[in-house]
Amino acid sequence: MRLLRWMLAAVFLVSAGPAGPRQPDYLPLIGTPQFLARFWHSQGEDVYGCALVAQASVLEALGYDFAAELDAMRELGQRDGWYDPNVGTIGLGQPLRAHDIPFDVFGTSLAAGLTPERALYELKRQLSAGRYAIVNLDAQQLAYYFGSAVRFHTVWVTGIRQDQNGNVISIITNDSLRGPLIEYPVAEFLAAWASQFNYYANFVHLR
Repeated sequence: MRLLRWMLAAVFLVSAGPAGPRQPDYLPLIGTPQFLARFWHSQGEDVYGCALVAQASVLEALGYDFAAELDAMRELGQRDGWYDPNVGTIGLGQPLRAHDIPFDVFGTSLAAGLTPERALYELKRQLSAGRYAIVNLDAQQLAYYFGSAVRFHTVWVTGIRQDQNGNVISIITNDSLRGPLIEYPVAEFLAAWASQFNYYANFVHLR
């Protein structure tokens, strides 16, 4: 039962402090966060809808209709048992499979041996290849959400910001609770991403 709860991408209303200062725009990026910000959508009052909104947003970037996909996955998820409107979403990727969209699964709550270095390398590699990263994390490890009711959360990672020496300093997300182009300090993000999910993410291939 605990494992099932860990895999739920459930969210609640939030009231907390900032995640950290936005980094200067001239610093080099991996990915296209400015472009992908146009596909950001709010989950509004759907407190358990973060994983659905993140996946429907990615589908929109791939050419599908956001509202239609969101409605379809709510219906199919309840029918097939991977989404409960009172609990959240179990795992990720079912809407992608429905459209035969290829994606790679990285990490799992049962895997062992993944390190922050390997997880960050994989995230950089996938974004450099132009793929879309949907990430499950423990929001309580993020300063913005600390002390709030938000716990398990799903975000779309749209970019990585580096300093002039090529060191990663922040991870850029479309966060359905906070907005587009939300940057989290890299150490803070990796801690939240690791948590019980052990760096669980889907890397979506573009057609």
